[in-house]
Amino acid sequence: MRCSLGSRKSELTLTQMKESHPLQIALAILALLGVGIGIGAVITIVILNSPLKPKEVSVGPVSYEIPTSQPQTPVVKPGFPTATSAPQGPSLQSLGIIRVFGNSNRGVQIQIPRSGIYRFTYRSGSYSTYAVGRAPEDVKTWLTAVFIYKGDRALWKGNIIDDTNLFLRLADMSYFTTSDEAEKAAQGQYVEAQLNQGDVITLIAVDGRDAYADNPGQVLIEWFFVQY
Repeated sequence: MRCSLGSRKSELTLTQMKESHPLQIALAILALLGVGIGIGAVITIVILNSPLKPKEVSVGPVSYEIPTSQPQTPVVKPGFPTATSAPQGPSLQSLGIIRVFGNSNRGVQIQIPRSGIYRFTYRSGSYSTYAVGRAPEDVKTWLTAVFIYKGDRALWKGNIIDDTNLFLRLADMSYFTTSDEAEKAAQGQYVEAQLNQGDVITLIAVDGRDAYADNPGQVLIEWFFVQY
């Protein structure tokens, strides 16, 4: 069987390529394609030693592109949750403490400094409708109730305080055996109302009109200008 020299060379080359080092294989391929051994070796060494994969390599005539840097990874910015706030309560501007004495049937008069919403909050204290040591046995006499009227005086029905034409009723928690019980029951009590600049209100303890004189105790009320 006859074969040409070129054919035998091709067979020999292919046989050698199977058993050769990858560098030798690459040089052999470039030699067959007409690329010089020197240039081919340089190209092959660069390709094999590069940590990057080439985007494009084409040979014959020689044209190649080797990336010089890693492709940029898109930067993903973390999303921050939208801050949410719990609904805020009203703004309270304290205007001080009002003392309502249990032994006064005139009460306390307050003039309103500016128009708006006002809050009257029970803070502490109580009073009794009987003098100390004079209360009938088993009768509850301690209370924290404060009636609030519009105007400069309380309203009466004869000797009885009028509780049907009140403007506001604060901390009216019934009667108790001791002052401590009365105060504990009234904690957290408040009332609010819209008032106009120049209005006068009266705050008064509760008893018969002619029975205040010997009543012990007092109630402390803090009042506020409120903005919602």
